[in-house]
Amino acid sequence: MFDLVIQALINGVLIGGIYALVSVGFSLCLGVMDLPNLAQPVLAILGSFVSYFLVTNYGVDPLVSLPISFIVTFIAAALIWMPCLSRMVGTSHLMILIATLSIAIIIENAMVLIFGNEHRLLSTWYNQVNIPLGSQVFPMVRLLSFLLSLGLIGVLSLFLKFSYVGKAIRALAQNRNAAQLVGVNVKIVELIAFCISVGLAGCAGTFISLTFSFFPSFHWSLLGILFPVVVIGGLGRIDGIIVSSLLIGVCNSIASYFLSSNYGLIITYVIMLLTLLIKPKGLFGGR
Repeated sequence: MFDLVIQALINGVLIGGIYALVSVGFSLCLGVMDLPNLAQPVLAILGSFVSYFLVTNYGVDPLVSLPISFIVTFIAAALIWMPCLSRMVGTSHLMILIATLSIAIIIENAMVLIFGNEHRLLSTWYNQVNIPLGSQVFPMVRLLSFLLSLGLIGVLSLFLKFSYVGKAIRALAQNRNAAQLVGVNVKIVELIAFCISVGLAGCAGTFISLTFSFFPSFHWSLLGILFPVVVIGGLGRIDGIIVSSLLIGVCNSIASYFLSSNYGLIITYVIMLLTLLIKPKGLFGGR
């Protein structure tokens, strides 16, 4: 029993890294532009299919396809942003939710038409490599996904802290009008912030293709994880996103090992409701 608990905990932590990478982009978009992007998870699945396409047709290693997934989803984000979502910044959340939900459904069905609705899971040589830990073994691919996810989040943190564009994004998140008054090109910065948030989801999609059995409708499951992560961690808090992602990953893993995956989702939403009641701004606070 003790070994199973340890295995569930470690697997939950490793999967939590992927949840964090998807959620940190959503939090960035919501924090900077007050724009809840329900299409974020489906764009992550688009990143999964980009890696799948490159692996199956050209033999590209999934980890090598990581920057290509970022670029493709970055471009897709720009194509979504410029004609549609850029006009909705500052409008009601209901309008934005309806628009992004419509975009998610369009992209999902386009992927069904192009790729079909079959379940897929990429398999590489490192999928077959296990890391021993005591009496348990863990897939090396999950450890790689976890470390690379945290690495990309770290790169985002450094970008936001030290680069000119990153500082402009943070200024925009604090006060849109003040940022505009000091010379920030708000429209360009919003475009960049949105594309980066979606590009990170595309990178997470590569890790999803190596870890989960994915298909176009899988984004609904991710969406069910995304909101609790952001609410529990706190809007705009990258450290909070990481901790809440690991917490939710562990909850889902333990529930899957000993009960059912449905119980994991119940526990997740109970934690989210308690957080809203006790600390509405999240465990780590947020704006």
